[in-house]
Amino acid sequence: MRVALIGTSGIAGAHINGWLALPEHEVAYLVDVNEEAAREAKAEHFPGAEIVADYRDVLDRDDVDAVDICTPTKLHAEMSMAFHRAGKHVMCEKPLCMDIDEADEMREVISPDGPVFMVEHRWLFEAPFMSLCEHLGSLGRLHWMRMRLGHRLPLSPGIKATGALLDMGYHHVYTALRLMGPATGVYARAHDYVVAGAVDDSGLYVFTHEHGTSVLEPNFSSFGPTGLYRGIELYGETGSAMVLVAPERHLWVTTGEKSVEEMPMTVSTPWNENVVRYYTEVIARTKPNIAGIAEGYAAMDAIARAQRSVADGATH
Repeated sequence: MRVALIGTSGIAGAHINGWLALPEHEVAYLVDVNEEAAREAKAEHFPGAEIVADYRDVLDRDDVDAVDICTPTKLHAEMSMAFHRAGKHVMCEKPLCMDIDEADEMREVISPDGPVFMVEHRWLFEAPFMSLCEHLGSLGRLHWMRMRLGHRLPLSPGIKATGALLDMGYHHVYTALRLMGPATGVYARAHDYVVAGAVDDSGLYVFTHEHGTSVLEPNFSSFGPTGLYRGIELYGETGSAMVLVAPERHLWVTTGEKSVEEMPMTVSTPWNENVVRYYTEVIARTKPNIAGIAEGYAAMDAIARAQRSVADGATH
């Protein structure tokens, strides 16, 4: 398969390493308005790739099968819809788009029956989370979830404009919807404590679900590249579990009256390799698409409800 990488700096570095782990697929085009960044990616990783400045110049190329969009959020909707219309398979960085209006348009344009469209729902492909999923059946019906993660990194103008509730919180939202089911109620708070110029740098979501509650805590106000703690707690009718991704990787599970037991990680490969491989398997129709337009839209809908909650203090 021949791939066009759209955007070659920032988060694209992680995607690049994912594609390098799958040499059977060729990154044939590096698309970036920043020619210097594209040239660096070409020199270091893809010497045979062609550099293109405008993504429109690869829309109709017959030698492009799939694209990987690693641009700022404000470009996600425009590019995703254009490539989908052109018949290309698309993986787009998170979040799906800027707001619910763009999400509505994307849902109208992007057909689940057409070329593959997948959002980079990274946490579903973290090795500890994938290992956790193998134990979900023993926990019974889930009734409580707590997820915390954040970081303090140099924030681009684009991330400042989207803020912690959308940019970081998007991870929390799709993970909660995946584990706990649709949100029947959404309450949220957000603040700008430490990051000057950001829409918000700290947030709190409380979701109610048909059978439980999720408490989700995203922030851009941590110290260190991944903050102090990144993990998920789950409590069900017959067991509970906790997965820790940082500062160390651990998975603990308890069922019935058993004491808490640390479980081995059954997946060890990094998330970027996992998500890129999964994308290619969805294209090959050997895996179901667990992060398609429907899942991306559901996350954006929940975030829009959260933003209304921040504005009026009510549950939506």
